[in-house]
Amino acid sequence: QGASSQQQNAEMVRRFQQWLTAQKYITSTVEKYCGQCRGFCSFIGSKPLREVTPLDVSDFITTNLRDKWGDSVVNSRLAALRTFFDFLYMGGVVNTVPPRFIRPRKVTRKLPRVLTKTQVQKLLARTSKLRDRAFLEFLYATGCRQIEALSLRVEEVDLDQRKARVRGKRKERIVYFGSLAETALRRYLGARKEG
Repeated sequence: QGASSQQQNAEMVRRFQQWLTAQKYITSTVEKYCGQCRGFCSFIGSKPLREVTPLDVSDFITTNLRDKWGDSVVNSRLAALRTFFDFLYMGGVVNTVPPRFIRPRKVTRKLPRVLTKTQVQKLLARTSKLRDRAFLEFLYATGCRQIEALSLRVEEVDLDQRKARVRGKRKERIVYFGSLAETALRRYLGARKEG
């Protein structure tokens, strides 16, 4: 029976992977979650998933942690197992979701490091390409994320009003920029009106 439980557990991880893919999870998340779940199934050995307890989950999460680990590592393992057991619960494989009995750790978010004005001036002074200069001036002036600036289209930039419509992680927003960014953008874009 032990071998059959291990096979069933492995089959559930395989189906979980298919479900994550069908739900359009990004590839890296699918790989990370399934890797954690395979590790968990190996950890519990021949124990059927329906008999897993919160203590089993807790023991797995805290086993084999590196010397220097952050709360985000613990939370990452917990998130993978929560999603896995939610999937199993939806499918009627388990009657409870043991990882839901464990609270995630509070992660203190560090403020991002910012460049000093002198460092920004040095960086801008070393740019020789019009595209690089426009990109850096725009980032510095607006505080946009790199991906937001890279996906920006000319039609979304109003040079006369010195504003642009950018798409963030969850919604669109308007950002404003000053004369230095405007000048750099005009030099780079030239007469282009689209693209």
